[in-house]
Amino acid sequence: MKLLTGTKQELESQAVSFIERHKPKTLAVPGGTSIKGIFHLLQKANLDWKNIHIYLTDERLVPKDHEDSNFKNLQENLTNHIDIPKENLHYRDEKLEYALSS
Repeated sequence: MKLLTGTKQELESQAVSFIERHKPKTLAVPGGTSIKGIFHLLQKANLDWKNIHIYLTDERLVPKDHEDSNFKNLQENLTNHIDIPKENLHYRDEKLEYALSS
């Protein structure tokens, strides 16, 4: 696999180009704000979202609509703008996590 190099914008473009070429069935995405640029490019990508599952890799234990929620970031910057089935989004359920930790 080729190492991606370049400016932030070049890296984002290379990452989306890789995703479009390889047509993955699974995308594991990190949290935080650095992924927003890729989310915006993915909105325009030629992908069959009905066949792709997205997994959050480091969701915080906060409600999905909390300001610090990576799920909220994913919704606002990608999934609200594409046609992806709700059941294709995978994230930690903070209510279940709290129940299990009690």
